[in-house]
Amino acid sequence: MKWSKEKINDKKEYFLSQRKNPTGMFTEMVVRTYFLIYKQCSLNDNFCPSNKINSRILVSDVYENFYDNKTSNHVPSVVDDCINNLNKMGYIKFIKTNSSPKWMVKIEKNLDFILDGEEDFYFKKYNITQKIV
Repeated sequence: MKWSKEKINDKKEYFLSQRKNPTGMFTEMVVRTYFLIYKQCSLNDNFCPSNKINSRILVSDVYENFYDNKTSNHVPSVVDDCINNLNKMGYIKFIKTNSSPKWMVKIEKNLDFILDGEEDFYFKKYNITQKIV
C-alpha cells in the first residue's frame, strides 16, 4: 500500500535535500537499490521476479565503497527498507501477472529526487542499456 501524497512529498523533499547535502548514506542506498532493480527490470520488458531483487542479492552492490567494503557491515534489512520506501512511494510495484504465479517487480516511474546527470551516471555504473519508463 502506498503512503499518502503528503508523506510521499515529505520523503521526496528529504531525499532531494540529502542528494544536495548528504549527511548519511541511506538516500544513496535508496538510489542504488532503485537502479539495481531498474537494471533487472530492463532485461525483461519492465518485469523481474522479486527473487532477483531480494536484499541478499543486492546488498553488496548497495553497500559498495561504504564501511571500507567490509561485508560484515552489510545489512540486508537496510536494503529491505530501501525497497519498501521505493514501493510505498510508488517508484516500484510488486504484482502478480497472468503468466506467472510468482511476485514480479515493475518500475512505475523515474526517481524525481535525483540531481541532473545522476540518471546517466547510474545507467553507466550499472550498465543499463534500455530505458523502460
